[in-house]
Amino acid sequence: MYKIAKKHKISKQKKYEIIQSLKQELTKSKCIIISNYQGINNEQFMQLRKNLLKYNSKFKVIKNKFFELSTQNTHLEELRNYINNAIGIVICKEEDKIIPMIKYLLEYSKENPKLKILAGYLFDIKADSNKIEEISKLPSKEELIAKLLGILSTPIRKLYTALNTPMISLINILKAKSQKTN
Repeated sequence: MYKIAKKHKISKQKKYEIIQSLKQELTKSKCIIISNYQGINNEQFMQLRKNLLKYNSKFKVIKNKFFELSTQNTHLEELRNYINNAIGIVICKEEDKIIPMIKYLLEYSKENPKLKILAGYLFDIKADSNKIEEISKLPSKEELIAKLLGILSTPIRKLYTALNTPMISLINILKAKSQKTN
């Protein structure tokens, strides 16, 4: 057994490279969600990872110590308080995909209670699981733009109607007058 464990031992240089790579990936990402995944079987895990790709996101399983070291001296240092047991992090690189990805994650965690959302860093704020759930209820960027366009176009439509109504009335009066004279 000792020989097997020795084969998987990672050198200090390799650990340093892993931590630096992870640190760079974490600081460049738009959203990081920390979750506890203990008890999820391999099939469920692969399905979760596959579906997260739709949101340009990925689920990474990392050692707690690697996460602690990679967040050291960064804006993500506060997230270290949420590390316990087996953690996985979801990393999203596109701001537009954050809310749909969070909605999917929460829906998945309701279907599979073994996945627990612990905390995250999104939209430049640290958020616990309750805040993440509140954020998931927000409409997406596309929905907000559509609502804004609807609100902005309503006064213009009303102005157009108000300006055209007298002209249409005048045309109808002239048309009726011309039909009377004939």
